[in-house]
Amino acid sequence: IGTAILTREILVIADFKCKDESDYVAGLLHNLGKIIMAVTFPDEFSQIYEQSYNDAEEFCDSERSLLGWDHAKMGAFYLWNHHISREIVETAQWHNDPGSAPHHPEIAAAAQLGDILVQSAGILGIERNKPTTSEDWKDVAGWKILFGEKNEKETENLVIELEQTLERVGNTLKGII
Repeated sequence: IGTAILTREILVIADFKCKDESDYVAGLLHNLGKIIMAVTFPDEFSQIYEQSYNDAEEFCDSERSLLGWDHAKMGAFYLWNHHISREIVETAQWHNDPGSAPHHPEIAAAAQLGDILVQSAGILGIERNKPTTSEDWKDVAGWKILFGEKNEKETENLVIELEQTLERVGNTLKGII
């Protein structure tokens, strides 16, 4: 839920308009493949999620080495097979590598950044990735896609705006959990 809310918030800050609810739904479903993996391959799922990882790439490599597919591809295939819109399917498939999204990299980038911001707020999912700080946000591919051409002052203002958004959303989410 946090990633869904922040995907929308980030796209608003980036001045990227979605004509429907696809931004929120894409953020909500970006990790659907993890649920599919847990149900379909419970033993492998446990093996993967018992470990700690430095980043999403290492995490996905572990999934692929054990199952042949990572959670992003599993989720995207499921959504595609159920005729869900292209931008939502692409976000599921490319949220860890938004620059590879062929049609909607901005939404995938916002979901990636939203997911990282949620973790920065201390709201950890089932994975045990190393939490990031606001200093790390600018190194994420999603940041570069959405905000890469900003000057130093604009970048500083964006970080402040995202920190304020994260504080507001984070407090709400912590109240729910």
